[in-house]
Amino acid sequence: MDRRYFLFALSALPVQAQPKPPTLSLTEVQQALFERIQSSYRGRLQVSGEPLPGIVRLIRQDQTSVLLFMAGIYRKALAWRSGSESFLRSYLDPLAAPLTWDEAQGQLLPRLLATRRLRELWGKETMQPLTQALHPDLLWSITVDIPDVIWPVTPLLQKTWGVKTEEIQQAALGNLTARTDIPVIVAGERGGVWVVNRGDSYDAERILVTPLLQAIRAEKAMPLLVSAPSPNWLVITAAQDQKAAGRLQAVIKRIHQSEASIALPSLIFRFDQQLEPYL
Repeated sequence: MDRRYFLFALSALPVQAQPKPPTLSLTEVQQALFERIQSSYRGRLQVSGEPLPGIVRLIRQDQTSVLLFMAGIYRKALAWRSGSESFLRSYLDPLAAPLTWDEAQGQLLPRLLATRRLRELWGKETMQPLTQALHPDLLWSITVDIPDVIWPVTPLLQKTWGVKTEEIQQAALGNLTARTDIPVIVAGERGGVWVVNRGDSYDAERILVTPLLQAIRAEKAMPLLVSAPSPNWLVITAAQDQKAAGRLQAVIKRIHQSEASIALPSLIFRFDQQLEPYL
């Protein structure tokens, strides 16, 4: 056959539709997770219910608990290319293993928490994390940083490590400070407001990064008003006039409208030498 005719005939063949990649529902991913825990982690991990929609609570062998945020896990499951077994192990293996203080130090990060959520999320008081109040409506705790998981440092875990609370807090705050690009943020003022959104889900917690607030305060040479309206945002303005709080509240309102399901309490703090509630 003439080669030119062969190529023409080949090009004229109907193109077969490529099979679409299989899709999984969130329910299927969650069910696979439960089955994996039942078959491979018996006695080391167990499911202890869903305290809030989209959040699964697991109990570890040492009777501490962890929270899994299924929306984030589901997104990663859809993009995973090396098989569901490997994917599930990547989440569950670290949770099932004992954790020493030496292993934990570099993984600790602070986490803001609405006070009213504390009992809903962890239930038993013995499972609740070490916390420190910023306000009657807002606490901060310390967690082991695993994507889409809140693994809280509890009094029981602290007792196992034999480390003082202050040392645990300092490690968590030091880790977050090291991950905060302070010069870039300070240079990012727009219309009298700094809006911090670095994309790592720890932007609200940057309200605790004193060197960041000190740098912005030095830039404006006056006290600041600060708010953490959701895990993805920190909003700051200089307290230079009576309209400062209004500027901040307008930004907080827009963030709460777009992220209502994960909104933190609508609070404003004042920072001069230290962080304190603004009245």
